[in-house]
Amino acid sequence: MIDRRLRAMLMFVAALLSLAMVGSCADSSDNSNDAMPPADYNYLIPAGYGELLETGEAPEVFPASLDVVLGEEIEIVNEDDRGHVIGPFYVGANERIRHTFSVPGIYSGSCSVHESGQVVLTVHET
Repeated sequence: MIDRRLRAMLMFVAALLSLAMVGSCADSSDNSNDAMPPADYNYLIPAGYGELLETGEAPEVFPASLDVVLGEEIEIVNEDDRGHVIGPFYVGANERIRHTFSVPGIYSGSCSVHESGQVVLTVHET
């Protein structure tokens, strides 16, 4: 059985590799993007979420599958004290990412904020 640290590191590496396939991802954790318009898809990982995961009482904060269209944007805000992997994205503790989908395809991977542990993102041209 793989220990937690090794598993977390493997999930992080997988997320980084997946990001290369999806396209660029802007990190807006510096709060300079607070004046930006809302993204097409907004998700919040609340503070204390990691602890809830350990108790098995964590609510779902991201769907198991998400269909988007090229040019749409996603924002994931992580207010938790630990990082989370959501398919091709890694959102560090107390960080925020915004990403505009620029490459069509199906991207699947681990998801630490869904009870299934997996997520599938489908990016359509129209």
